[in-house]
Amino acid sequence: MNKNKLSDTVRFFPSKIFDDETTKIVATGNIETFPVTLYDDGTHGDEMANDGLFSRACVSKTDLNITLTDFDNLAASYRFHDGVLRIVDSSLRGTVPVTTLSSDLMATENAMFMNLGTESYKKVRSGNTSDLQNPKTCETCEEVLNVFGDVLDHIILVPDEPTFNENTNEYTNYLRTSDSTKGIMTYGDPICDPTGWNNHGKSGSINKDYQDLRFGCPSKFLNGRDYPRLKGIIWAGEMEGLNAAFGHWVGIGPRNGNFPLNSSVSWNSIDRKNIDDSTTVKGPYPITGSLWDPERGKPHKVQVLSNNKWQDSRIEANEDGVFSLTSLDTDHYKFDDIFLYMMGFMSYENALSEKYYYLQELDLSNCTTGAQNLLCSAQDTVIEETQYKNAIEFTVKNMLSTYGPRDPVYSEETTHLNAPAIVLSESVPSDASIVWHDLLFDWWGTKEGYEATYGGHTWKSVTKGKATISTGYR
Repeated sequence: MNKNKLSDTVRFFPSKIFDDETTKIVATGNIETFPVTLYDDGTHGDEMANDGLFSRACVSKTDLNITLTDFDNLAASYRFHDGVLRIVDSSLRGTVPVTTLSSDLMATENAMFMNLGTESYKKVRSGNTSDLQNPKTCETCEEVLNVFGDVLDHIILVPDEPTFNENTNEYTNYLRTSDSTKGIMTYGDPICDPTGWNNHGKSGSINKDYQDLRFGCPSKFLNGRDYPRLKGIIWAGEMEGLNAAFGHWVGIGPRNGNFPLNSSVSWNSIDRKNIDDSTTVKGPYPITGSLWDPERGKPHKVQVLSNNKWQDSRIEANEDGVFSLTSLDTDHYKFDDIFLYMMGFMSYENALSEKYYYLQELDLSNCTTGAQNLLCSAQDTVIEETQYKNAIEFTVKNMLSTYGPRDPVYSEETTHLNAPAIVLSESVPSDASIVWHDLLFDWWGTKEGYEATYGGHTWKSVTKGKATISTGYR
């Protein structure tokens, strides 16, 4: 905080407390809108007068007007600028059983906790997370894999404070460690086959390119071993984007080939890892999001009037074959059946009935061009055939005919993932931190629901109840 006094940085010490405890607030700059007065005069817990750090100790949830409304009224999150305070009900103190797995690794039923120590934790605080996530340097991965062996599908690394990844400019990202599943458009392991999808489609035979890839070649980890079952490592600096990370596991790819085949378009042509807004495919943000103005592109969104408010929109295919614009809602952030098939959570036969469309060269010039967004009133929401070049239809049948059947095939085993959520801390986590993260991942991993504060849908909700996940030690 001393290094960046020009920002509006706020921090809470500690950042996880029980509701009968207090915290200290430290801010770079005197933030006048803060609900309590901060000081830089050496009083009220401020450590040094006139150092540019404004602070106050002994701040309670009552001082901040916080009510416990989350996770069955057992917790709350308080955000101000980029600072986050988590509060849990004091009745939960000492109630969450903890299992010691190694000298630095402990676990509850819903989360794990890794004590990195001061030096390694500096990497978390800096936002330069490559060494923390790279299998060749990931100390946490080595620790958890030494304990469990090759039984994990994914590893989720969770810093105990929201941490922006300076390398990706995102809070959450996915690092692939093995491509052992065929038929789902994965890229081919970049470590074993660095050319992989780079020349995909250039030979004129996408199937041949795909079949020549070397599947199942895992990364080497810090301990010198490899773990063929482990598909990848997720950096979850915040809950937002965590659901999408699992979509990035299946690839969304390929990089240079078009899908559907011979259509002259590709459902991921914009950045090759998320789905184009010109499709009707649904998935968690940022895999899918708002429809952008076809003429101006980002950051100009297409909006429709809904409940007397201008709302972000998506393309919708109606049963009568007519397309329209509809307001973007939480259901748009659930995995569509084509993704559930790719991830092994739905059979090919059950996913086959769902049809998707790509509207090529969409024209929305009948809408009103605003300074920020393209505004489409009620009469403009129906998309006529004259407003697009082609409506390209595709299903999972196109995927199977291009890339072959999913291998391993859908079964009860493929619908469950072992994916420990490992909270990274500088020292042994407090009881409040343990309780907070256990509540959070119990909600995300086992409950049905949607909370924008915690990244959107739970796992059960985003997968439509088709999959289960283990994030702790049971």
